[in-house]
Amino acid sequence: KQQSIGQGGISQLPQCLLPGCKLSCPIGGNRKALEFCGNSHKSQAEVQVLLELQSDHKRFQKIQKNFTTQWVKYLPAPQIVMIFKVFNSKQKNIFQQHMKNLSSKNKEKHYHGTIVKCDLRQQKKACSDSKCGICGISRRGFDRSLIASNIPRYTRFGKGFYLAPNSSKCHDYTQGIVDYRVMLLCHVATGNKYICKNDQTTLAGPPQGYDSVYGLKGGALNYDEIVLYQSESILPKYAIIYQRQNIQKIAK
Repeated sequence: KQQSIGQGGISQLPQCLLPGCKLSCPIGGNRKALEFCGNSHKSQAEVQVLLELQSDHKRFQKIQKNFTTQWVKYLPAPQIVMIFKVFNSKQKNIFQQHMKNLSSKNKEKHYHGTIVKCDLRQQKKACSDSKCGICGISRRGFDRSLIASNIPRYTRFGKGFYLAPNSSKCHDYTQGIVDYRVMLLCHVATGNKYICKNDQTTLAGPPQGYDSVYGLKGGALNYDEIVLYQSESILPKYAIIYQRQNIQKIAK
């Protein structure tokens, strides 16, 4: 297998993400391994929008570990059924440009719970149902006009996009079909975070000089959460399908 030489010595190159391909990925211009063995497989993935990760792939296992570790209530943690990589070049470019414009270029990973209307397990592609939050966000990114349209939520920090580092917290905001739920794992351009512990329901955006609002547990919050007020601040990266029977709580 191909190997790369980095600062830490020799390391094995990751396997191509396209299902069925066992080839290794080449090194890109930033000296990091690419996600696909070549442009042909990359193009196939981008057309699909959602690409299933194989359970034996290191990327799948890394996400699974994080999801389980960050599941801190409703124990034990649920079983992950499938993971899809989200491909949206337009949204990726918008996100990257937004990052460049921030004075503080901090980026974090956070979960987002929403509704799924289709059976991703069977169709393995994004649907066109306007009420399917998972597929809509994957195809078009986050949309301010649709905030709280599918799932009612208490706007603790005003009207914005709410995400959290804990997967179990975001479960409260999911709705699924049959016996499964779907959650998004996103990259978030946090920029300069405004930290607070108490409700500020009248916020229309972060205070001047800040790029996001971070609710810290303690005070009014039991768990951390982050609020973004611009859609370009969030890039959906993975859709995680998990089985969680007998828990269908939706936060009000």
